[in-house]
Amino acid sequence: MNVRARLRRLVEVTTALSTETDLEALLDRVLGCARELTGADAGTVYTLEEGALHPRVIHNDTLGLRLRAGEAEDRLGPVEVRPDNVSGYAALHARTVHVPDVYGSDAFDFRGPRRYDAQTGYRSRSMLVVPLTEPGRRVIGVLQLLNALDPATGEPGAFHPEDAELVEAFASGAAAALRNARLVAELRATLEGLVRALGVAIDAKSRHTGNHVQRVAELNVGFARAIQDASEGPLAGVRFSDEELEEIRMAGWLHDIGKVTTPVYVMDKATRLQGFWDRLDTIRERFAAREAVLRERLERGADPEETRAALERLREDLAFVEGANRPGPPMRPEEEARLRRIAGETYGTGCEGPLLTAEEIRILATSRGSLTPEEMDRMREHVVWTARILGQIPFPAHLSRVPEIAALHHERLDGSGYPEGRREGEIPLAARILAAVDVFEALTASDRPYKPPLPREKVVGILRGAAREGELDPDVVEALLAWQGYA
Repeated sequence: MNVRARLRRLVEVTTALSTETDLEALLDRVLGCARELTGADAGTVYTLEEGALHPRVIHNDTLGLRLRAGEAEDRLGPVEVRPDNVSGYAALHARTVHVPDVYGSDAFDFRGPRRYDAQTGYRSRSMLVVPLTEPGRRVIGVLQLLNALDPATGEPGAFHPEDAELVEAFASGAAAALRNARLVAELRATLEGLVRALGVAIDAKSRHTGNHVQRVAELNVGFARAIQDASEGPLAGVRFSDEELEEIRMAGWLHDIGKVTTPVYVMDKATRLQGFWDRLDTIRERFAAREAVLRERLERGADPEETRAALERLREDLAFVEGANRPGPPMRPEEEARLRRIAGETYGTGCEGPLLTAEEIRILATSRGSLTPEEMDRMREHVVWTARILGQIPFPAHLSRVPEIAALHHERLDGSGYPEGRREGEIPLAARILAAVDVFEALTASDRPYKPPLPREKVVGILRGAAREGELDPDVVEALLAWQGYA
């Protein structure tokens, strides 16, 4: 390759490096391009970390090696930054070193290359070592090239003087690209850490949800990968890019972030009368006061049969109220009528009051599960807040759908979900996956203080029932059950 062609190629490869943001792939390209420009048979890229040079990429055409990251480190091990070591010298002084004959040079300690040659059968002849420097001549790594090959004969020889100039120019662009890739990696790590911290914080807010967010995040991306790997079934052929998998994983971590606005007493409400305080305790005190009045009447000579019947009815009524306090469907009309009859009873003497207030009757009669309609609305608002909160984050383009996926995990195919009442064609697959995983985790979680995990057959029945009723995607449900070994 003549000088003009090499310069043109230098511009091309340096420009190409600027578009690579994956650190490992970038280092591999750096070494490959440097070898292409110089005709080197082998080489290593070291990064300077914590006072040592760590091999990150190794190429050796003669030995057929292409090693990255941990494999490269295992192969060579870290190199001390010392002036008697050729790579250490280049790093310490930010200076290029050309060694035409490794075995004939006494300028540096070459016991390491010789030991490597003895172990592998390779023969290190020439070496070109170029520091990778940031502005201000801060060294961040070293590019080491071995054995320049003669284009005509293929025999190894010394590097040409212009090789050093060319690689130095290339190394400047490579160092800039490496710095950018590191910044991108650090920003990704920061975003990842913040996302995980938010998920952990939401889990910590409620003692009743255990590690729900963390488990959903793990299940969500694991299930998406399982769908992608499936060779049969209705979802066979579905493929997700790496960026889409990252979106799915991050949406799992953030799907309940809106619960930061949900009152803890609503999230932790285990019974209908529970709130800022447990109303049932107050009701029991009233019943006890009513019982005391009845017993006092009995002692004063009231009709024994009638009074004992009133005491028995009082115990039955309290048991009914306690049962009505447990989570369940809204009351039937006859049950609500009984509540109103109980409320007609009074307690105390002198300053009498009803056994049940109008508000307590409303709470017991209208609650679904443990929540009143107003509390259910408040709970459902968390997905609206999820969309609002995540909408304030400037996600990069490849994560732009995270807010939508996270905010739609309570939508249902038949339009009965919330917050928007979307239907089948309006709910992306990633959100359908998250919806099924969210339900599955809630049914199977073993870390809930208020309930054990449901039996397998019940989990299957609930999920298939939701699919049959048009709420959850039946293909997603069946794939999830199969992946978890429930099918």
